[in-house]
Amino acid sequence: MGQFFQEILPIASTIGVCGVALLKGDEPERYGSTIMFVAWVSSTLLIWQRLGNVTLTNLLFGIDLVVLISLSALTWTYRRAWLVITTILQVLQIFSHIARDLGAKIDNLTYYYALTVSGYAQLLAILVGTVIAWRERAALASFGIVDQPGASAPASARSIRSSVLSTPKIATKDPNRGPWF
Repeated sequence: MGQFFQEILPIASTIGVCGVALLKGDEPERYGSTIMFVAWVSSTLLIWQRLGNVTLTNLLFGIDLVVLISLSALTWTYRRAWLVITTILQVLQIFSHIARDLGAKIDNLTYYYALTVSGYAQLLAILVGTVIAWRERAALASFGIVDQPGASAPASARSIRSSVLSTPKIATKDPNRGPWF
């Protein structure tokens, strides 16, 4: 059972969530999942190298810092709630590293749990953001609104809203449809 939680669950959850985000998400979900996947692969490769404890934590801190900068840039560019949540959780990971480096009495298990639980919460936030983007795209498609390449679902809805809302109800083909369709 210990092998499942230490080896199989991280691999399956990371590959599964990042794969779903790459296949079904919009641009921010694809970028966020790529950032998280590359960080996970590089962290895993560092852990397998069996470096010293101080060297390993410093390298993991560097990876987490690069992820924080990348997620902050994504949060600044795209206004998505899941991006804010993942960035805040990444700040929690950075503070865990800093607190341990400054000499706070954090044992190894607490440190490991803080990094692991926040990492799984980030994957959950990416998955929820992907599902929301996927459902928004499906809802827009059900109204006949086709995705514009490179635009997220709300952006493509905003780009056609002014022309559709300006048409009166009588001018629509179906009299039962309101002016918002």
